[in-house]
Amino acid sequence: MAFVVILILTAMVLWCATRLPGRLGSVSGPHQATLALALPLLGTFGLHYAIFAVGVVLLLALAPAISRAGLVLPAANAMELRSRLYLLCLPLMPLMFYTIAIGGLTFAQINYVHLLGIGYLLAMAMAGERLIDARLQGWDLVFALMMIVQAFMDCRGNDLTYSVRACNQVVLNLGLPYLAVSRAFVRAKSPNDLMLSVILGGCILALIATFEAPRHWLLYDTMPQSIGADPELSSGYVKQRGGLLRARASFPESTGLSLLLGMQVVLLVALRRHLNSALAFWTAMALLASGVFFTLARIGYIVVVAGLIACMVQERRWSGLFAMLLALPLVGGMLLVASRFIPTLAASIGTGEDAAGSVDYRSELLHSGLALAREHWATGLGMDDIYARLEHLRQGEGIIDLVDQPLTILMRGGVFGTGLYYAMLLGALGFLFVRGRRLGSEANASATACFAGLVGLMAALVTTSYGRNETTYVMLLAAAAGLVGRVTARAAIPISQPNLVRQPATIMK
Repeated sequence: MAFVVILILTAMVLWCATRLPGRLGSVSGPHQATLALALPLLGTFGLHYAIFAVGVVLLLALAPAISRAGLVLPAANAMELRSRLYLLCLPLMPLMFYTIAIGGLTFAQINYVHLLGIGYLLAMAMAGERLIDARLQGWDLVFALMMIVQAFMDCRGNDLTYSVRACNQVVLNLGLPYLAVSRAFVRAKSPNDLMLSVILGGCILALIATFEAPRHWLLYDTMPQSIGADPELSSGYVKQRGGLLRARASFPESTGLSLLLGMQVVLLVALRRHLNSALAFWTAMALLASGVFFTLARIGYIVVVAGLIACMVQERRWSGLFAMLLALPLVGGMLLVASRFIPTLAASIGTGEDAAGSVDYRSELLHSGLALAREHWATGLGMDDIYARLEHLRQGEGIIDLVDQPLTILMRGGVFGTGLYYAMLLGALGFLFVRGRRLGSEANASATACFAGLVGLMAALVTTSYGRNETTYVMLLAAAAGLVGRVTARAAIPISQPNLVRQPATIMK
């Protein structure tokens, strides 16, 4: 009864969050518990994908809570609560793909993340909020250019029907989460609390991953079959290292989960002062670190190291940065020595014999990919041509694994496409570094978290592909856009002058 274990572990994290001192309890209440526990039940007993889809949309739009007072429905304009719920629930379920096709013509492939986005936009409509926001118009344009580049790369070399589906998929995969998250952060009273909701979702997955690996039991493995979602191409049980199962929780593979949890560690450090409790900080840190360890993937550690360096840079903690750079070789050497005697540690940090081959493969991919990019530097190549030129990299599983996302973008889009694709990333990092410290106490920690999270994420993506973390990347970009929009709005407010005109007195009744 995997769903029972999921419910118990989820409830444990949420209950502990409410009992811990500090701000973490403020983002964990009956509404969060209701949605986090209802989603696995819906995914297990939904019977049909249509029921699951409607249920997810309505859960987020209505944001119900079951408490001692019974069923509680918040006001339609309680959008900050729904923003927290959206960010909390993003990673809590498998993607649950479902292909929409009529007469053999496929229009799109929807998934759980899309359903959450639809539910959030429905909640905005119910609250009377507009999608257009003057503070975000510049960022919306830059993000639209990124979407156009993605559509160009996906459509080139394919027929019209495939191109229509590819464009629909770009809107769903990129546009929906960007609209939801950017509007949430630019309009929130406390963006720091929104980011704490992200961390709380990571803590739930970390506890589930810690449970899965030692017991060789993937709790979400059969859930998509329960509602008739598209079947997965491979089983997660084949992913083992050092004799241990690589935990993946709700993710399609353990590497993606390791990347997410490593990023959560970085976000937690950036928000440590806002958390306002050393006990809550170290409890969450222990959970997230355990989750990273049991994914048995080195990529989580890459995110942590790069992200913490970026965090110190954003906070201008130059002495701390210097100390960290001095300590890194020492800590790394100690871990390498310890891994020779602790097989589980060797499996986790990727120093075992079964992980050595991946380093050679990535090196060869980088060499061949850069040579290909130099030949077709202007506009890149289509995927069929790329696979044909990289045929010598085909592995025993029969695939060519493009485990370097920036290199893949460069090969597909060329220099011009890559420049447009990453324009928003560079702009967001630049604005956050210069203006992030001008935000008030309710948002400056989130600016640090976004800056450090994006740097850590990009450092890790040099050794892997997006996978499910494309949504994570878009989420951080959108949050950065919302935060910078708040800075711009604060700077545009004129200094008020005292009104010297006598006003008639009013009587308060």
